[in-house]
Amino acid sequence: MQNGTISGYGNNNMTDTEDMAITLDMVKRDRWAEWLSAYDCRFVTVNTKTKTYQIYNKEDWIRKDGVWYSKGNVLATNYIAVYGTLRHGNSNYYHYLYDAKYIGQGQTKDKYPLLIEGLPYVVDKKGTGHNVTVDVFRVTDEQLREIDGLEGHPDWYCRKEIPITVGVKKKRTIKCWLYFNPKPITNDTVFHKEYPVTRTYGSWNGRGWDDWGQDLYDVKQEDDYALADCPTCEAEGCLDNDGYGTYYCHSCGDWITENELSWQE
Repeated sequence: MQNGTISGYGNNNMTDTEDMAITLDMVKRDRWAEWLSAYDCRFVTVNTKTKTYQIYNKEDWIRKDGVWYSKGNVLATNYIAVYGTLRHGNSNYYHYLYDAKYIGQGQTKDKYPLLIEGLPYVVDKKGTGHNVTVDVFRVTDEQLREIDGLEGHPDWYCRKEIPITVGVKKKRTIKCWLYFNPKPITNDTVFHKEYPVTRTYGSWNGRGWDDWGQDLYDVKQEDDYALADCPTCEAEGCLDNDGYGTYYCHSCGDWITENELSWQE
């Protein structure tokens, strides 16, 4: 079993994993570690007779709670909804969320007051204001800690899990962390629905570089895939696109092809 890129292996009729497996069959086992160390891949071999396994390029794997993971993105289990400088394309997005999994645009299920006083502030007064426009990401624990530092959580902004409605073709409501600020509200306070996206930089949308200032929301959002039901275990909001038309289920661990997705046009 293999995960990662094996440059120079594979073709239209054979995957790089199959090609490397054939090569390994011609190399003495005690040289496998040396051979595989030359490639950017995470490889594991299993002896079905002795029921043992060996992990190669172990320094590229991630271990958490006694489990070895070949890719760190499977540990991105926190959903975060951002409405200001962290929005997709704004300045802090490139510093904190560029490598995070972008789910898509959404809005708070309940109304909240969004104040813009140079910077944006959402106040924790449910039922007042508007359904605030947000961008939703899935982040790792480390990314969440970094954003906590940016927002001064819990002393300045304080994050709280609230329901967010996301999706274009198939809408879903998921629990996301959102940062609130205790700004005072008066009778003269103006409430906003959205903090604008300036898009002062070009950005990678998973298919290529966008033109400077191009609105990414004109491009088909990936949330229709990322939030589709898993056809194997029927879990919701569990599929992660690998960029090659295949989706990983974070619930059951199965790999799903695009044709197997349960959402319909």
